[in-house]
Amino acid sequence: MKILVNDEAIELATRATLSQLLEMLEQDLNGVAVAVNQNIVPQHDWRDYRLTDQDKVALFRAIAGG
Repeated sequence: MKILVNDEAIELATRATLSQLLEMLEQDLNGVAVAVNQNIVPQHDWRDYRLTDQDKVALFRAIAGG
């Protein structure tokens, strides 16, 4: 299964959840937002949200400013 993460192609052996993908990518979950196919997925849904072939995942990190 192929997906895009921030415009970078990634090959997954099996269907994965968003939580599993973030674990694989060793992402710090603090301050992260995720969109799949341009739709924000709430963090409480990450464990159950199954990715499918050709999904486009965007990871956003909150940045503090002033």
